[in-house]
Amino acid sequence: DYGNFQTSVRWKSSFQGGASDGTGQQNPSFVFDYGISDNALMTIYFSEADDSLYNFINGQEVNYHWQNYAFSFKKELLNENSFGISLVPTLEYWRHSSGSKDSKSIYNQEDNLDGRDRFDNLIGSLSLPISKKLNESFTTLIVPGVTFLPEKLGSKGIGKNAYGNNFYIGSGLNFDVAKNLNLLLS
Repeated sequence: DYGNFQTSVRWKSSFQGGASDGTGQQNPSFVFDYGISDNALMTIYFSEADDSLYNFINGQEVNYHWQNYAFSFKKELLNENSFGISLVPTLEYWRHSSGSKDSKSIYNQEDNLDGRDRFDNLIGSLSLPISKKLNESFTTLIVPGVTFLPEKLGSKGIGKNAYGNNFYIGSGLNFDVAKNLNLLLS
């Protein structure tokens, strides 16, 4: 609702560490939501990953790190009979790096020299979440969208060595376990 806000701390994990051991690739994040109106939401979030890559590269453990500072705006376009459609653009500052003094960067495709590469990018996305509330506890979602990412990073890449722009479709199920506690499957 207009003027309301909430904060949340989120944690995503692969629950298996792969080559990096431990509890796996983890992505903690902090999220601040603010109701601009009764059908528009502004979100500011910070997320980070600092584990080594899940798989070895050429038999070597490789460090990988990223931070994401982002702003998004969600505008509800339709909300009738437990059916909803929204529009969600994002603008993000993405800082990421790979490699170290003892390992090769994943962005170095030119030679076998160890070293760290670091990149700072302005990226974004646009999605159209579609939701259907099945009952008081369950909501199902389908989310088509597009991401705007660089195709090439650094001077030691051979051709496209990054994500580039991508169309996607996601799906999910939101289960309200209790007040202020939900489980999101995607």
